[in-house]
Amino acid sequence: MVYSALNSPTPPSARYALKLLQAYSKLVESTNSFVEDDDFMMTLAQTIAACKNLTTGDPDLLCYECYKSPNPSLLPSSAPLAIRIAPFHNDVGLRCWEAGYFLAEFFLHFPDLIKNKRVLEFGAGVGLTGLVCAGSPLLNCPSVHMTDYTPETIANMKHNVLINAEWLGEVKKDNVTVGYLDWTELAGEKSVDAVSFLKKAEVLIAADCVYDRDYIPHLVAATRKMLEEGEGKVAIFATTFRNEKTFELFISSLQSYSINYEELNVPEGGLGEKYEIFDRFYIQQRSEIRIHKFTL
Repeated sequence: MVYSALNSPTPPSARYALKLLQAYSKLVESTNSFVEDDDFMMTLAQTIAACKNLTTGDPDLLCYECYKSPNPSLLPSSAPLAIRIAPFHNDVGLRCWEAGYFLAEFFLHFPDLIKNKRVLEFGAGVGLTGLVCAGSPLLNCPSVHMTDYTPETIANMKHNVLINAEWLGEVKKDNVTVGYLDWTELAGEKSVDAVSFLKKAEVLIAADCVYDRDYIPHLVAATRKMLEEGEGKVAIFATTFRNEKTFELFISSLQSYSINYEELNVPEGGLGEKYEIFDRFYIQQRSEIRIHKFTL
């Protein structure tokens, strides 16, 4: 199975594969047995060699994270959801972040927040959250427009939409689009398409966009612009709580733009095993992530 994954169009990183193979070998040895399979030993040797050839922290290293839910009512079961990442690149939009995982899980637990709604995403990064919104049979969002601003992030996001065509299905694959948006230049020519989506969208989502103090006022101003484009629009953000001063600036900026905010409570026992689809990918805990809903 590992050999097949390593030679698939969406391979995991060699380091991840090596850890998995070593863990399996230790598990077998703990039963006083040994792995005597030739294919396993060949795959282990190839993976060790691949790891030796890797440059530590190589920014150009690309690999995939693949997710499959055992519950087809939450996520399609026809294929895994595959996300290409560059784990050592200095562009934060080329990695998965806990708030993105959690926001996707939160929507699956509370589908009425976003079900059948047209969605715009700020700072979409690798596109995981937006793809879940579009692909989930439970959420069934008819249109999801994911935005970011670096050329590398946008190109990678388009790739992730393309390789998940089977996962999305024949109908839904055309419901997901990717575009440029820099919060600091909403009036610029590059942002024309995104501004049109500001008007069309019913829900604005963002995950882990509150981290750079210099950009917070621009993020809040762009959020205000979306909310004032029509009646009943809402924004839902997932924010990893890292720095109290940064979060205080975010709240004060919301107040200065007369944006109402409400923290959405997570059930005391968590979302539950059924919804915690991305559990093994968490480093910072769910308890460090806050979900807020914004309205005018």
